[in-house]
Amino acid sequence: MGRFFQNLKQLKIAGAGAPSSTQLQQTGQSIYIEAGNHKDIGELILIQKANQLQHQNQTLPHPGLSSISTTVINDSGTPATVSPLPVDFELLQVCVLAIKNTSGGAAAVTLAITDGTTSIPLVAGLSVADGATVPIVSPLAFDGSTSATNSPFLLDSNLFLMASSDAEVSLLVGFRTLSVR
Repeated sequence: MGRFFQNLKQLKIAGAGAPSSTQLQQTGQSIYIEAGNHKDIGELILIQKANQLQHQNQTLPHPGLSSISTTVINDSGTPATVSPLPVDFELLQVCVLAIKNTSGGAAAVTLAITDGTTSIPLVAGLSVADGATVPIVSPLAFDGSTSATNSPFLLDSNLFLMASSDAEVSLLVGFRTLSVR
């Protein structure tokens, strides 16, 4: 048994108790292509394939892991993190994004993408009337859409959404899980 299987021999390839994406990526950080390393290279290929099958689902969404999350943004004007917040090597595709206002008055909403240090505004000061739900990203192109492209986008643990508002609103995020931790 080569050195890679020794590192993971207590773990399953998939399912409960399987190695995390981090463990699989850290296994075999350096290996040289030499005749003596033939067995190690074969084991590393198997481990990388297990990582792709288990965590990345061959770049397809993981069935049953799509959802719509709701984050309440208070009226303080202070930016708040929007859920879902990916962890580790999780990769989420935002397919639908909307702002719902039930505050009793109009709301001015700012939505930004951030790495936790620097933020880039995506929508600044969007006015959302009381009782309205305004789509920001939609899989459909339609009259009145606020997005010209209506394209999904990706979030990871280092690039996520933040929002602020001058009235309490709910941010609705429909997402697909493309890679799990």
